[in-house]
Amino acid sequence: MTESIERHHALESFLRGAVVAAGENTGVQVEIRPQLDYINLRGDPADGAFLSAVRDALNQGLPIDANTMTCGAVTVYWLGPGEWLLTTADGRGMDLAESLETALDDIHASVNSLSGGYIAMRIRGNECAALLAKGCTLDLHPRAFSAGDCAQTGLGKTNVLLAKVDDQPTVDLFVRRSFAEYVALWLQHAGAEYGIRFSTAE
Repeated sequence: MTESIERHHALESFLRGAVVAAGENTGVQVEIRPQLDYINLRGDPADGAFLSAVRDALNQGLPIDANTMTCGAVTVYWLGPGEWLLTTADGRGMDLAESLETALDDIHASVNSLSGGYIAMRIRGNECAALLAKGCTLDLHPRAFSAGDCAQTGLGKTNVLLAKVDDQPTVDLFVRRSFAEYVALWLQHAGAEYGIRFSTAE
């Protein structure tokens, strides 16, 4: 008899002991999103064949402008000239990576699955920007960091990717798995004055 494999993530122990703020006093909500798959893609954005092959595989274009993202069935974040992070939430990360590898077979590019290597946290609430500003030098004012923007930056003593989902504000934070608990504890401590609540996406 085959047993199902239960998927675990790096913040399960943290969440069991996390302090949960009272609803009406919560200025920040942090939703752990453990079910995303991640792919690192590298290629030449000046190569029309590369862009076309990726567009065909993803059914959407790559963000070419610095520090921007595109959203569709896959969300694609610009990391640097010729490098992108792709995320998908429907469990098709392996199939997507294989599709990209096939599409880019004769093109100078690389596709690497990073699933299991990152943790995503969706941070929202009136005090979201104020909380992140405590440990981040990035200008988070809406005129400098608006919906559709993303940037790699430092937070506390580690590196993260921040992506502005909307101007409510909602910010997605991506961190390497080995630093996930550090970031969660940092957010918990720094967000205590605002009231902070942690949850897990289903």
